[in-house]
Amino acid sequence: MEQASGEVRAYHGRSFANGFPTLHSISSRLPMNEADIWRTAKEMIQQYGAEAQTRARHRAEKLLEYGFPDGAEEWTRVADAIAELNRKKPEAGEKVN
Repeated sequence: MEQASGEVRAYHGRSFANGFPTLHSISSRLPMNEADIWRTAKEMIQQYGAEAQTRARHRAEKLLEYGFPDGAEEWTRVADAIAELNRKKPEAGEKVN
């Protein structure tokens, strides 16, 4: 999933430039549903490995800074999903499937 610097690509109806959503894609897209959150989390882990959660939280911060609170909330959910996917074992007393 590597891309050249400056390349813009589409993903789930969103445009990304250098791995970051473009302002156009943020302002003109539908909200991420639960499946999109988990799919994006998985792709972030595949692309960035151990840095995935940090990168997702950074995106959330930048989106909030640029005035996109809904996008920031979505990327916070992506970061939380990354943490859950990276969890090694269940908490004490936690039920598992």
